[in-house]
Amino acid sequence: MPVQVDRSTAGDEPLLTSLLAAGDLLFAYQYYRHVLTALGLDAPDDDEDLRDVVEADAEQVFTDWRFR
Repeated sequence: MPVQVDRSTAGDEPLLTSLLAAGDLLFAYQYYRHVLTALGLDAPDDDEDLRDVVEADAEQVFTDWRFR
């Protein structure tokens, strides 16, 4: 399901799924990497690098959506 939410904006905007991943690191490691790959985006192999991506994406989502 998360893949469908982000499919239309993948590559143009940070993934909304990052909000779920930021709240649950197990989700980030198991599923966020899968979502990135399913959307044809690069996913870091290292969990620490992935956590950095999740945090940056979540921060950008908040910034982008704050005034929409």
